[in-house]
Amino acid sequence: MYCKAYNERSEEPSQEEVEELLEEEEEVEQDPPSGRAPAPPANAPQQPAQPPQDVKMMGALPTIFAGNRKQADDFIEQLKGYIRLNRLVPGMNSYIQ
Repeated sequence: MYCKAYNERSEEPSQEEVEELLEEEEEVEQDPPSGRAPAPPANAPQQPAQPPQDVKMMGALPTIFAGNRKQADDFIEQLKGYIRLNRLVPGMNSYIQ
């Protein structure tokens, strides 16, 4: 890889010139850009999200299923929505209580 100045010339740079350019690039890469903080390392450990402490049940209970097969799909969708809405409430993450 050559610098733009060397692309315009027909001859290749000397080994010393290449080493000087590489050293300059390393110095530039080590210094963070002015006005910005350096980026954190890519493999830095992250803190897990804390669950909310005071979570209460929300939404209305689904209508009671009376056994009518025509209303079964509606009941299941209402029940799924209720469970999704309250998924963070303790005890709602398990169907067995």
